[in-house]
Amino acid sequence: MQVKRLIQEATARIASTSQSARLDAELLLAHTLGVTRVWLHAHPEADVEAKGFDELVARRVAGEPVEYLTTVASFYGHLFDVTPAVLIPRPETELLVERVASLIGSSAVRVVDVGTGSGIIAVTLALLCPNITIRAIDISSEALEVAKRNAIRHGVYRRIEFVEADLLSSEKEVQIVVSNPPYIAESYPLPLSVTYEPRLALIGGKQGDELLTRLVIEARRAGAKVIACEMGYDQRKSMASLLVKEGADEVDFYQDYAGFDRGFIAKWL
Repeated sequence: MQVKRLIQEATARIASTSQSARLDAELLLAHTLGVTRVWLHAHPEADVEAKGFDELVARRVAGEPVEYLTTVASFYGHLFDVTPAVLIPRPETELLVERVASLIGSSAVRVVDVGTGSGIIAVTLALLCPNITIRAIDISSEALEVAKRNAIRHGVYRRIEFVEADLLSSEKEVQIVVSNPPYIAESYPLPLSVTYEPRLALIGGKQGDELLTRLVIEARRAGAKVIACEMGYDQRKSMASLLVKEGADEVDFYQDYAGFDRGFIAKWL
């Protein structure tokens, strides 16, 4: 069947599930054929045998994220391996990475990435800040395997130590803590596509901020001078109160692309 017809038919099917149906169809077909989207656009009349494409489209119609179907996701201009053992990278997390990288600059500091998942934060920081060393922590051994593959893929494996642990339970002395922790409340209704992602990396407790609260307290007990975290849009008040209680000298909250509170950087001078 011709490329353009495969894309048209898949787009029509996926439209019931996705607002980016055309893009999804192209990504799935490119993955199936082992080509780029540019190739698809350059060869719309080409007759191809897209074995397995129909199954991928059906899974997308059922709600499964494109990133899991193609096993790859984009973050900060780089491609990363992803599996259902890790969260799919969000553009908002780039804001966290940018702020931490700007804070570090050319300093030779030790960074601890808590809940590293696919390793996007640790790997990207290693690429942006060549003088740092990083310890990437996750409670999931499956997630750590994905993170290791991504570190190898981007040539920074030797600069990152991977540790299976629960938050900062294995740490005694840290300088900078960065994290995109679980911060969704147990009762929050998740969109269909998000239900495919690991619940362990999404749910932060009954209220949503319990794990985040634990992380801040553990970071301070471990002597952290800086902690930078993502958070829920409604957690600024509770986090501000906690950080004041923990004696933070400076606290800077930032917003995501939609203007919602999305994270903070706290410092102890």
